Amino acid sequence: MEETKPLTDLEKLKSDNEAFEKELLRAREMRAEKQKIDAELLLGSTAGQPVKIEPPKQISNIEYANKLMKGEVNPLKEDDISIN
Repeated sequence: MEETKPLTDLEKLKSDNEAFEKELLRAREMRAEKQKIDAELLLGSTAGQPVKIEPPKQISNIEYANKLMKGEVNPLKEDDISIN
């Protein structure tokens, strides 16, 4: 029967250090994966896709005047101005 000799302090430290480095590497990989998932959740459906921002539609002065005459726009109501 083969006898196992007790580990020296140095051997124990090396063994513990190897185990620690493996766990540290695993934790870093998990953290990177979590950051990737968090970023995708933050971006929502636009993840990896360009977002097109459309400027608000501008109407000309003539179009605005025509809408004003037809009663389609009320500048006093839109600007929260009250005459009372």
